[in-house]
Amino acid sequence: MNETQKAEFLKSLPTLEEAYILYSHLTHVPYTVYNEESGEDEAFLFTNLETAKAKAMELAEKKIQPTIAIKTNQKELIMIVSSFFVYGITAMHWTTDEGEAVYKVREVIKRPDFSNLPEQQRPLENPSLQISMIYYMQELRRKDPTTDVKHLQELDEEMSANIKRAKYLLPIADKSEGDQKNIQQILFRLNETTSLVPLFSDGMEYQRFKAGKEEVKAIIVTFEQLATMEIPQGTNGYIVNPGGVGVTLTKDYIQKIHEMFE
Repeated sequence: MNETQKAEFLKSLPTLEEAYILYSHLTHVPYTVYNEESGEDEAFLFTNLETAKAKAMELAEKKIQPTIAIKTNQKELIMIVSSFFVYGITAMHWTTDEGEAVYKVREVIKRPDFSNLPEQQRPLENPSLQISMIYYMQELRRKDPTTDVKHLQELDEEMSANIKRAKYLLPIADKSEGDQKNIQQILFRLNETTSLVPLFSDGMEYQRFKAGKEEVKAIIVTFEQLATMEIPQGTNGYIVNPGGVGVTLTKDYIQKIHEMFE
């Protein structure tokens, strides 16, 4: 696209009736690529289904990872683009009938400003953690024998550093009645033999899990608290964002991160 076409398409985005976005089977969130030239973390969007499918097939053939083109309407598109701030995605790579164009997310939608709110009232967000988990899991779960092991280790180290500095939402079930306190730990069943304690990097992921369950509440915990907390007997550790990237934190892994960044 030339600059005029880019400007015209940007103006048309609020009225776009349908669009397609590449999602990853490996992370259950938008497929994202780091653009070394621009320094942006880009998600891929399309105005044409066949073009979106072709890109997904191209990635699959290169063994980059399985992807799928998801159709969105105008309302869903606004919600998806708004979620990019939480995911740490900073740019939108659009392919249209006129060509390709990249827009910074903040050019398309205004980021909510919570700076005037007291810290305890601001929504919990961890975009650096989210984007580092996305990149690590996109590589780890490919199971491609040609994967660059050194690069994977670098991604792991960056994610681990963000895991260490993050705060999390830990869900609990408050089934108290009157003066009878009854707080129960919530578990996420991964399969028939494995249960994990769910954790959430932000309110968006937590609300997806909560899904209107009134008895489910959340408390904020730090990594240091996780390192000392007892997990329920029979569980294997924690899982961060089970509806999304689903990063497992075993007690051994937590201890490893704790020692790495003391």
